[in-house]
Amino acid sequence: WDELNNHYKVDSVLITSINQTDREMIEFDSDLLTFKIEGKYNIVDLYPSFVNIVARDIPSLTGVKYSQKKSKGNNQFRLMAKMRDFGPIRNLFMPDFEFSDKARFSGRFDDLEQTYTFNFAADTMILKNKKVYDLKMYSNNKNDAMNIYAQSDFIQLFDTIGFQNFKIETAVRDGLVDFKLG
Repeated sequence: WDELNNHYKVDSVLITSINQTDREMIEFDSDLLTFKIEGKYNIVDLYPSFVNIVARDIPSLTGVKYSQKKSKGNNQFRLMAKMRDFGPIRNLFMPDFEFSDKARFSGRFDDLEQTYTFNFAADTMILKNKKVYDLKMYSNNKNDAMNIYAQSDFIQLFDTIGFQNFKIETAVRDGLVDFKLG
């Protein structure tokens, strides 16, 4: 396809679906990305369930009000995404943002327990020519808070100045943000 004066081509797409009593899975595999969701899920309820749980942890989220009744408990799954080529995403949505080919995203979601965890890792990330090395991020909503942990071996601020061994822990609880820097 053509977008913003660039031509993008996807050579192959493979969609695999398994629906057994003890296992449901949909996997989308292409030369651009791999995405897999496995567990129990109802595609129609997926997005509303996720937004509902996030609204519980971020009460200031506009246009969404958390309700325990909105969760039907039928979405319990693991998900994984791996971009093989960040070029089209970067060019279309984030032209100043670049990930290494080793970047990974994964997570779990449980509608019944009202919990989620997300993991992201990239050995190199570049934003407006500033580099971040060995970034690892982890988020969950345990202990009645939305928690985000991140660490990096190096975050460049200027040409020769940056943070080494940077760590941050944040918790959003009752609309308030608590954080630790290290």
